[in-house]
Parts: sequence; C-alpha cells; structure tokens
Amino acid sequence: MGLKETISGVFKLGELKDQVLNLFEAKFELKKIEIQEKAEKAIADLLFKLVLALLSVIIICLFSVWAALALNSALGYSWGFVIIIGFYLLLLLLIYLTKDKIALRIREKVEDSIKL
Repeated sequence: MGLKETISGVFKLGELKDQVLNLFEAKFELKKIEIQEKAEKAIADLLFKLVLALLSVIIICLFSVWAALALNSALGYSWGFVIIIGFYLLLLLLIYLTKDKIALRIREKVEDSIKL
C-alpha cells in the first residue's frame, strides 16, 4: 500500500468528499425548492392583482358612463361626456408627468418581492 492510500484510509477522505458533495447537493435542492415556492407565490399574487385590476376597470367604466349620463341630464347635451373625458385627460397628464416616480416605486416593489 502506498502513502496516498494510507493517508486516505486514516483520514477517510473518500467519505468526507462524498459527505461534502451530498451537503452541496442538499443545499442546492433546498434553494431550488425555495425559489420555486417564491415563484409560485409571485404568480398567484400577480393573478389575483390582475383579476382585481380587471374588475376595477369595469367598475370605473360603468361609473364613468353613469356620471356622464347624470351630468348630461343636469347640464344638457353631451356636456357630461365632455367633463368626464376632460377629467380622464387631466388624470392621464398627471400620470405622464410623474411617470418616472411611478416607475421607480414599481421597480422597488418588484425588487422587494423577489429578494431571497
């Protein structure tokens, strides 16, 4: 028997190497499962928020038509629709002017939600 085999036998380097490899494999599998769980939660949250957004858009559209019709009956011919359109144009302008701040806040929220 050579010196290499004697040292390996005394220190059981083969077993140690196998245990280290098993430890790395277990940690890798654990990280993979954690990432998968986080992705599943993120997808479920996203779907919930999409459904909520869709219902909100429908409600806002119906409310806008109702408000325009109510203003039409109070003010006369088509002024209700003009006022509602003007309101949404002002809202759109406000959002456009603050788009960088809005994008930064969205980016921060996304980064916070995907941190491990």
